[in-house]
Amino acid sequence: MIQVIYIQALLAGHYTLGGKEMELMSGCLQRLMEYALYGK
Repeated sequence: MIQVIYIQALLAGHYTLGGKEMELMSGCLQRLMEYALYGK
């Protein structure tokens, strides 16, 4: 969850996300969707 907050802070500060941040965001979103769908 801390990673999601980090990415949100970067986006709110109008920073350009690099490849590492995009990968982090993608992974976090995938885990959040899995949690929402499957409760894991």
